[in-house]
Amino acid sequence: MKPIKIKQFLKQEAQERLAFNRRFGRVIQNLSGEGVEPWDLYRDKIAVFVNGKAKKGHKFSSFYCFKERDYTQLNMILNRINQKIENVRKTISRGKKVDKVEDIMRGVIYDVNKNQESECYKANQLYKKYVKKHVKEIFEYFQKKPFDSRECSQLWLQAYREIVCQPEFVDFSDLIKANYLTFNTAFQYIFDYGYFKRHSKASAEEFLDFIHNTYALASNNEYTKYRDCTARIRNGNWLPVSQENISQSIEILTDWFANDYESQKLNPIERACIMHCELVRIQAFPDGNHRLARLIANETLIEADFPSISIDFERRKEYNEATNKAIETHEIDDLIDIYYEQVYKNALKIDRCLDGLVKSLPEDTKKTKKVTDEREKQP
Repeated sequence: MKPIKIKQFLKQEAQERLAFNRRFGRVIQNLSGEGVEPWDLYRDKIAVFVNGKAKKGHKFSSFYCFKERDYTQLNMILNRINQKIENVRKTISRGKKVDKVEDIMRGVIYDVNKNQESECYKANQLYKKYVKKHVKEIFEYFQKKPFDSRECSQLWLQAYREIVCQPEFVDFSDLIKANYLTFNTAFQYIFDYGYFKRHSKASAEEFLDFIHNTYALASNNEYTKYRDCTARIRNGNWLPVSQENISQSIEILTDWFANDYESQKLNPIERACIMHCELVRIQAFPDGNHRLARLIANETLIEADFPSISIDFERRKEYNEATNKAIETHEIDDLIDIYYEQVYKNALKIDRCLDGLVKSLPEDTKKTKKVTDEREKQP
């Protein structure tokens, strides 16, 4: 008679450890030398796996780990901002609100370079002067009809070419040839996309199309194509996705972003940072992948009603090191900290702007608003 095998039941922690190590094993074989288990490295952190659906036959493509954060203070400011906007809308027309609060949201990109003597700063300020007309026209255009991502990108491409044809831009021809100002146009596009997509869910295919539209604007080239050669990374000890796997990697990423339940539960800042790192890691396009990553991450914030951000020139080295660290070691805490600081700073800026709007109201308008608020509080 054969001996009866008794099934051994693992304790809860042992089960978690086994499941955790198996998931990591599907992503990478060896993390930091023999004898070191992923559980020992990341057990006290939140682990997020970027993967495709099982039915597509995709394995895990990447993962990121970070400490749990308390977003209470930021959430309080954002809730206060939303309440003030609702109050201001009762007394100030939509156009004025766009000119004030949304101008801060759209204008963060112009604050990147603080050197007022540089050519880049002067070109940005000149662009800012001419773009206001197009911001208003395109925004009002899609308030009257259903938003179309591709049509919006075409309108912004036309706007860019019209702006740089102004005589004042002759002095900045070298910057225009280097596509320096195209980032500004792409930013205006992703702002419109994020704003009009706030109350609707884009499919993975639609979001993939949005990424291509954004890159087309950032590169001033309507015909986008993936990288077809090996990418070279500066100041990083990691390998980009091979060119033959780019298409599948992008599909995995957009599917995770649009459909994965784990993705939807993340704080928008964490979600934006993971999207940022994955686009840099994949290096899908011939050039400009860091710029594209910052643009798509900003759309993630805007769609969630978070302030948009820019990375100051003074912090670019810190930002690059944080991005490389996240891709190399899967530890994304440093990049999340940078994004959080920028979001928090711009939230305070918007909060102060709204206070200024209320103070600038005529006294009789303030009294009417106060009476209206009191009536709404009554049962």
